[in-house]
Amino acid sequence: MSSDFQVKRRIIGRTSDWIKRFDVSEYVQNPPLIEKLHEEKQLALSHTLDLEIQISKLSEKNHELELQNQKLMLQYDEQKHRSSYIFALSIIAGITASIGANIATGEPYGWVGWIMIAVAVALEIAAFWMTPK
Repeated sequence: MSSDFQVKRRIIGRTSDWIKRFDVSEYVQNPPLIEKLHEEKQLALSHTLDLEIQISKLSEKNHELELQNQKLMLQYDEQKHRSSYIFALSIIAGITASIGANIATGEPYGWVGWIMIAVAVALEIAAFWMTPK
């Protein structure tokens, strides 16, 4: 708590004590006390208006943050979906490259193996270009 708040709390005292000490008879035919009471009422109203403005601004900021959060969640879901495709493409490319390497090295003229390796390279390039920047 701030020291300003603590000072105000000491001045006001506990609410129950403050309410008990209020005596209407002190204000009857006592213009200075009536003026002071009116002044305090005006200050309280002014403070209330300031708080209402602050609440309004905070509500607007909260709404903006909620919209931003929704936008980020949509982007996250989209990227998660996209990364699944990239992962699947990479797995397929790896499997294709390894089978192609087996075929290319197993036969004297294993042109099918070299084509599979080329396809795997193309798949990896496609996966690379699909990754978010």
